Amino acid sequence: MASLPRVITVDPTGDVGRIIRSAIDLMGYTVIYADVPNGTEALEEVQRTGCNLLVTAWDLMDDMGGLELALRVKQQSSDTQVLVLGDLDDPDELDEDTAENSPFAYLSRPVNVHTLLRVVVAGMEGEDVKEAVDAPIVTSEVRVDLGPIPPIDLTNAQGFIDQLLTDLGAMAIVLINREGDVLLERGAVGYLDRERLATALLPSAMTNIEIRELIGGQNTSIHFFDGDDHDVYVLSVGLHYFLCVVFDGEIGSRQLGAVTRYGRQTAGDLVALLGPHAWILETPREARREAAKKRKTQEIRALVEEETLQLARSSFSDEELKEEAPIIEETGPILEAIPDEEFDVDALFAAADNLDNVDELFSEEDLEALAKQQHDSRKIDFNSAIELGLLDE
Repeated sequence: MASLPRVITVDPTGDVGRIIRSAIDLMGYTVIYADVPNGTEALEEVQRTGCNLLVTAWDLMDDMGGLELALRVKQQSSDTQVLVLGDLDDPDELDEDTAENSPFAYLSRPVNVHTLLRVVVAGMEGEDVKEAVDAPIVTSEVRVDLGPIPPIDLTNAQGFIDQLLTDLGAMAIVLINREGDVLLERGAVGYLDRERLATALLPSAMTNIEIRELIGGQNTSIHFFDGDDHDVYVLSVGLHYFLCVVFDGEIGSRQLGAVTRYGRQTAGDLVALLGPHAWILETPREARREAAKKRKTQEIRALVEEETLQLARSSFSDEELKEEAPIIEETGPILEAIPDEEFDVDALFAAADNLDNVDELFSEEDLEALAKQQHDSRKIDFNSAIELGLLDE
């Protein structure tokens, strides 16, 4: 076999081929693909090239049915995984004995998208498709607090959704958040109970969040619900929102390729409106930590404001402040007062007995005589110099 997975679909109407191609495109696989109209050509293709996975319709409209083709393919190539995909008019399930002993897997439409994708991946990777069918689907029964939902600009979102409604020719499109609130309705939404639809789709939104930890990255998902009256596609928009695209029950199953192309593009546009918050979940622990931090900041701010107000006001009167004011003692040198008998005011102002003699106090002759007197007063005799220790005896 080739290094790339080889997939063969067998259906004269081409419906099986469209479904499987869309599923492969959705998962981003690169495969070698062949679509043949009947069982005879399918056996020739398997014998000539071999394949990893063969998906056949239940009714091939010729001398060989889907069950017979599946058995002959397994006899011819035991390594090839075979899936028989029934239509709405075909049996919902095989009888217990056939289902237990058959070497192939059987699914009937409307098919669970998770189961179909799991079976297709298992077949392309050489794993047992019957075990992939029986694998349990993880559902979320307990509602977990995932923090606040980031807001989205509904005005801009409406423009993207209206364009998607035109591109797909859908009956209606509804935008719902992960808490089940219907935020936007476009198209003929009156034929569908939007509230019940939102409530029924909540487990799908939680599954998209929970599986992110298993597969990593910013995961996207498309769910398909095939009914008689309506067909519904559900596209995830980040982790907080999802789009419901509603078709008439007769044509919805053939729109998987268009929904995958245009729907994922619109979901990406809505994620761009949300920005990085589209992929952020605020856990309760983080929310409590942020709330505690905010509360502590407010308490500190209130305490600072209270202390500032206390410093700005005073409850004492002016008289009480004067009584309580401390007495500050001078620490500078204290000079002794001159005794009255030694302080001769008349001698100090003798030259200023009258106003005519005022100028004599500042005459140059008197100042010069005073300077000489001070200079001469610094002269001492011999005995005084000995007493002062300036000369030895």
